[in-house]
This record gives sequence, C-alpha cells and structure tokens, in this order.
Amino acid sequence: MATEEQTPLDREIELSRDVGPQPESQPVAKQQGAEHGSASSEECYRSLVELSPTMIAVHDSRFLYINQAGVHLLGAANADEIVGTPALESIHPEDREVARAYAEQALREGKPTPWVEQKLLRRDGSVVEVEALWTPILHEGRQELVVHVREITARKEIERAMQRQQRLLDAIFDNILAHVAYMDRDFNIVRVNATYAQGSGHTVEELIGRNHFVLFPNEDNQRIFERVRDTGQEYIARAKPFIYADQPERGVTYWDWWLRPIAGPMGEIEGLVLSLVDVTSAERGRREVERLNAELQEVNATKDQFLAVLSHELRNPLAPILAGVLTLRQRMPDDERVRRTIQLIERNVKLQTRLVDDLLDLSRIARGQLQFHHAHVLLDRVVKAAVEDQQGEAQKAGLSMKVDTTPGLTVIGDFGRLQQAVLNLLTNAIKFSQRGGHIHVMTHAPDAQHARIVVEDTGIGIAPALIDRIFEMFRQGAAVAGHQRTGMGIGLALVKSIIEQHNGRVWAESEGPGKGSRFTIELPLVSDSSQSEAAQGGETPHLSTETIPE
Repeated sequence: MATEEQTPLDREIELSRDVGPQPESQPVAKQQGAEHGSASSEECYRSLVELSPTMIAVHDSRFLYINQAGVHLLGAANADEIVGTPALESIHPEDREVARAYAEQALREGKPTPWVEQKLLRRDGSVVEVEALWTPILHEGRQELVVHVREITARKEIERAMQRQQRLLDAIFDNILAHVAYMDRDFNIVRVNATYAQGSGHTVEELIGRNHFVLFPNEDNQRIFERVRDTGQEYIARAKPFIYADQPERGVTYWDWWLRPIAGPMGEIEGLVLSLVDVTSAERGRREVERLNAELQEVNATKDQFLAVLSHELRNPLAPILAGVLTLRQRMPDDERVRRTIQLIERNVKLQTRLVDDLLDLSRIARGQLQFHHAHVLLDRVVKAAVEDQQGEAQKAGLSMKVDTTPGLTVIGDFGRLQQAVLNLLTNAIKFSQRGGHIHVMTHAPDAQHARIVVEDTGIGIAPALIDRIFEMFRQGAAVAGHQRTGMGIGLALVKSIIEQHNGRVWAESEGPGKGSRFTIELPLVSDSSQSEAAQGGETPHLSTETIPE
C-alpha cells in the first residue's frame, strides 16, 4: 500500500507489481520470504527503469520522475533540473498541442497511446526528434502519466535522405524522354512514367493495373517478354517496328527496346522493366536517305556510263582530225598564214584530246576501272617530265616558269598518273595566268614522312568561297575581270582523284581574286633504304634549280 513517503518511481513500481491476495493461514516464515523476494524484485525493476536506454518519466503536468536516459536526452546535468518543471516545456512549440491531445486521450481512455513522433527541446534550445508513448496510472485517486520516449533523430535523417532520393528518382523517372514501364511477372503494369503514358495515348491512371498485352496485343512481342521472364536474359533491339492496333492511323512506328528482368531476393524474376525510345522520325529519315542514296547511286552510275560513252564518241573523231592536220602540214605550200592555221588546229585538237582523256579517266575512276601501276617513283623526274611537256605552252602564253626540285624524294606510285596530275596543275596555272606572269614549281619534304609538289602562279587567284570546292567536278572558278577563260573543272577533279589513289592529298591556297594561287600535292615518302635503292647509285639529295624563261 502506498505511503506519503513514496517517490513517483515507487508508485510506478508498486502499480506494476502483481502480488495477489495472501491467505490468512500462510505461515509467517513463508510470508517473510515472499516479502524478501518482493523487495528484491522491486530493486531489480528500479534498476531496469533507471538504467533503461530510453527515456522514462512520470508527470501529472509537471515532471515527477525522470530516469538517466531522459536526463541525457534533455541535456540536463541531473534529474533535479527536470523534476518539478512543466512537462510541456520540454516539447517543441509546434508539437505541444498534439502532445497535450495524446496525454488527454490516454487519461480519458485509460490505456496507452500509440507511438507518436515529436520534437523535444533540450536545455540548450536544440531540437531532438523522438517518438513518445503515454501510459495512464492511478495513484491515491490521482491520475498520472508514465511517458516512454526514444530518440529517432538518426532514423529520421535516414528517412529524409531516402525521401530526397525517392523524390529525385521520381523526378528523373517522370521527366526522362524514354518511355519506361514496370510490370509484374504476368505483365500487369505497376508503374509508368508520363512519357510512356503520353506515347501510348492513355493516361497513367488508365494504364496502372492493366495487362500490357491486353492494351497492346502483339504475339511476337509477348513471346519476347515471356522469354526474358523465363530465362532472366535481357533483350535489346534497335528500330523495332510496331503498329498500334487501336491507332492504325499512326502507321508503322519504330522503337529502340531495352527489356530487363528484375530479380527478387531469392533470385526469382518478380517483374520486367521496359524502356522504349521512339526513333520513328529518325528511322523514317534514315530509310528516306537510303532510298535517296540508292537513287543517287543509280543516277551517278548512269552519269558515269554516259560520260564514258560520250568520251569515246568525242575522242573517236579527234584522231583522224589530228592525222589530217599532219597530212596538211606535209602537203600544203609553205605559207605563213596556212602554217599558223594548221598549228592552231593541231594545238586545239591536242587540248581537246587531253580534255576528253581526263573525262574518260574520271569515268573510269568512278567505276573503279582506272588502273595504277605502282613502283618507286622519284618526284623530281615526275615534275621535270611534266614541265618539259608544258614548256612550250607556257612560252606561247608569255609566262616564265621556274623549277626547284629536291632529288631523291621517292614515293610509291604510278609515274604516268602522277605526271598527269602535275600536268593538269600546270595546265591550270597556264590557263589562268595573264601574259607576263610567273609559274613556280617545286618539290620538298616538310618532314620525314611526306613529300610535296607545289605549283604557284601569279594568275587570277581563287575567291575564298571557292577554295573548298575547287576540286569538285564542274566547280572551276568563274571568270574575273580581264580574264574570260573558264573551265569545267575536270582537270582539278582528276588531280584530286589520282592523288587520293596514292594515299595523298591535294589542296589549294589563295589570298583572293587577282593574287595568284598555290596548289600543293602531298604524298607519303618511302623509307630511307627504299629511297637509296630508287636513287640508283646513292645520289645525295641536293637542290636543283632550273628556270625556263618566257
């Protein structure tokens, strides 16, 4: 029975005991033993309460008792700082009304409340997150409350971190461009993102819980889903065609697929994640490009065939014309006017023949029929042969030509085709240079791996807009003031094709119209040992200069 001297803890201990009625006939010794056992139990219970890792306190609006865990939780030095203070003062102002309501509920219903999350105020004003449970007790006709409190700050931090992570994942899931759906092992849709719903023509609510193949029936796709579920092997497809059965007006659509199985803790397949990317526009564009390319190839093949036939047809009458010129030269009287006329005819026939030959070679390259006979080639000999061929034309055009070569620069190539490329560059320089101009041809090695042939002129130059297109067929520079010669661009196009067949490159440079031009051919050099073999007798490279006057 409680006495005036009992502490709140003593009251809680007594109310927690269940001693039961004692028979009057019980022997005194037995009764004394029971009392001794009861005292021992009380001491044990007192220790359990005092040493409990969770806060245990008794209050009737003011704290009557608090254990050491509670003292530590509230940041007090000892229990005396807490006992006697209003219980609500230790609760954060935001939670006081809730705490009051639960305390009143416990007193009213006479049973413990559920655990309730709260925020407590420590003595230093800091906040600690807890969950509390109130249990009503009745002592000497007065209602008191035992409150159990356990700190949940760490747990709440983890929960908040998980919530932040979940919000981030939800934001990513709902905003990615891919169409994503998660479904159970029976292919019932569990979750979809907004992109998936929009692409399917349904709302998210209409899709959740529905079977994927009821919504989108397709036997082939269903077999794929079943295979992924049964084997646990993911499935990836590119530009997979699909027709919406309920939306045939959309036509054939194309999708990149990624179907991935999701395994449970025991390794069993619990569901599937389907990721789709709509590539319909890209795939239709790709197919259209393929169609246009096929048409273009057909047109190019027709063009190449036409050029080949045209070249032959144009070349056939040139041979008898040239033969006739030779006959006329032998039989006509030695008249200056007649001689100049015959020379003019001969010169133009040869120019026309070269043009037709270039055109014929281009058509052969396009059809892969132009043959190259590769061997060790000395570039100085290629240049000198080309210069000798064009020397007369340069003199007739009133141009001076200077040649600087470095003997011993050896490449692997077709001597005749390389000479043809240099000839075309020289022809181009002569054609687009005015009387009194200069042409400079040189060879050199910018490094140990490459050799270059450079043809410079003081001619009409090249507009910046044409520099990158000058080697295209039919892209010859337009006429400029004071110079009406233009061309078809066949010669430069052939130069580019020939040099590329030798694993080289060619480019043009010019400061603009009227400022001349510079064409450079770059070819891979062969090794030093190979150069020595090709030099025939170990010729030491040196600079050889030859100037051909006007």
